[in-house]
Amino acid sequence: MTTKSATIRMPQRRSYGARPPRRTHSGFSFNIFQSSLRGALTFLILLLFLGLSLFASYKVKNVANDIGALEQRYASIQKENLQLKNRFSEMTSKATLAKMGKRLGLRPPAEDQTIILPE
Repeated sequence: MTTKSATIRMPQRRSYGARPPRRTHSGFSFNIFQSSLRGALTFLILLLFLGLSLFASYKVKNVANDIGALEQRYASIQKENLQLKNRFSEMTSKATLAKMGKRLGLRPPAEDQTIILPE
């Protein structure tokens, strides 16, 4: 005698009542409409993301251009500030002030014109 595995199959339940009517044509068109709606929605979402990315890159480029222009303006203002500082130190030096005073007819004060205040 050979050994075989035994399988027990259970009978499936079937209802013997009236079946609901089948939808032959409307179910098929609904599936097509649903899949085309899904595709259109996917396309619109992708189009939205593309538009947002283009808008963001446009804004980034504008901000980068503005930053570049401001950096150039900052460099020119720093250069002008350095020139003005040099001109100020040149104008307030003792030699320049003495030369300007001589040209205007000014003389150094006499001994009796100078008063030293105590601290």
